[in-house]
Amino acid sequence: MGLKIYNDLIGATNKGKFPAVQGSAWSSNMFQENNEGQDYMASLPGLKLYRSTGISGRVQGVYVSSVGETAVGGASEMFAVVNGKVIRFKQDGQMSVIGNVSVNNARVSFAESGGLRPFLLIADGQNLFAWNLTEAYWMQIQLPTRAVGEGQVAPSHVCCVDGSIVVNDVGTNYFYFSTRFPLNTAKRTVFDISNGQVQYEDDGITVKTIELPSEDIVFLDSYQVPQYHSSYSAADNIDAMAAVGDLLYVFGTGTVEIWQRGSGEYEQWLRTSYTANLSNGIEAPFSVAVNKTEIFYVGAGTSFAKGVMMASGSNYEKISPDFLDNKLLEAGSQNAYGFCYSVGEHQFYVLQLPGIRETWCYDIFSKSWHQRQSRDRDNGTEMQWRVQGIAWWKEKFYAFCGDSGVYIHGDDYWMEDNVDGKGWPMIRHRQGSVVVDELKPFILQELAVELNVGTWESYDIKPELTLEVSKDGGETFGNKHSVSCGLAGEYSHRVRFHLGGRTRLCVLRLTYSYPTDLVLSAASIRAVGTACMI
Repeated sequence: MGLKIYNDLIGATNKGKFPAVQGSAWSSNMFQENNEGQDYMASLPGLKLYRSTGISGRVQGVYVSSVGETAVGGASEMFAVVNGKVIRFKQDGQMSVIGNVSVNNARVSFAESGGLRPFLLIADGQNLFAWNLTEAYWMQIQLPTRAVGEGQVAPSHVCCVDGSIVVNDVGTNYFYFSTRFPLNTAKRTVFDISNGQVQYEDDGITVKTIELPSEDIVFLDSYQVPQYHSSYSAADNIDAMAAVGDLLYVFGTGTVEIWQRGSGEYEQWLRTSYTANLSNGIEAPFSVAVNKTEIFYVGAGTSFAKGVMMASGSNYEKISPDFLDNKLLEAGSQNAYGFCYSVGEHQFYVLQLPGIRETWCYDIFSKSWHQRQSRDRDNGTEMQWRVQGIAWWKEKFYAFCGDSGVYIHGDDYWMEDNVDGKGWPMIRHRQGSVVVDELKPFILQELAVELNVGTWESYDIKPELTLEVSKDGGETFGNKHSVSCGLAGEYSHRVRFHLGGRTRLCVLRLTYSYPTDLVLSAASIRAVGTACMI
């Protein structure tokens, strides 16, 4: 065994229970990048404090509107629901609490109504609320009584498709929909109904009409009757919905159906032919996230026990590898939730698994997974990524972490700030696959790594790269070896780790914990065979 290129140190995550067979490659806070056909590992940015809101607690959702208050220019605004409070951010950074949702410990769903009087709509699992985006006032939307059963419709998800507002009803297989742009006017004309009968004028021909507040009859037709549909494929509960263009994805516990609205005000919704290709249901209702034309969710069904799905139109595929499927089982993924963001041309689906306190991200560009981690503010230990919601606004990503802070993600910033202005440098890990020579014994002599480190506010920082070696497939690691990377701001370094010791297999893990950028461009190992048995 001589000098060889260690390609597996640059690449995707490929973990398995048996690393010699299934792989042990893993990345944390780094992702696979490519420049003119050359792969390398790039660092993901940290979190820079933007401002404090004074409101801490669970982040239930984040949304950026397409328009804002007319009186202040009508530009887009950012909204977040934290611990039951709905927070509004204007373009100038001013913040205010505009309302409250009825549930303060569950994820919420957002939609924008569009039309002449656009509203931001928020469903919280019990009620539906609305904020007038151009006139700046808060109200509650009246939900209809259930078509089957008793009580009021309770939506966990709201969508707007082709001018219609659509909600599900938790625990049932029904969804309810409005006419096109039902909130365009403050009042709406409907037929006068008394004791279930249409009322007529004295001539016995002309139907009597009345005007009612639009928010009270959003989901009613002109006869004041709820408009609804049930899932066709199976009588499974509708746990989630998502809109992509003019398509409505209806996620049941065992099926996924795709619907389109018919033409005309009173045309019923139609189930598309795409539905037959989506025979697996949803496992985690708030794992649904939309990225342009793709939809991601944690699914389960007849073809597999549990896994992450990516759907686009009539096409769908399972994108989670075996190791992540096992983590979904371990985590109890009902409480998993997801969202999308991007770094450069890379678009990521982020899957938060609170049950095991881990965060896994899918890179649509490279079709690979990596892990994101933060450091505990009290003791510095690594944990799941702090971000509970993120949104693109004013040419930046704004992240909410539940600690009353709002953070900017990006700007070549390699710290994770805390709301008190203190924080930790980001820790980045890259672990390669198992090094093995048909299980013949060998001596690992040297690891050489090509890398770049970026700049920082202080040029006196002398960052180090740390290596750990495992001889049991990545279960345990030995002593740490550290080498200098040069001064911050110096580029194109090659560092060498001089090693020794006999083994039949080993796994190499690199760690970097300094507040600068880090790029790993190549690695090579030198090993020699030995006849000695170990």
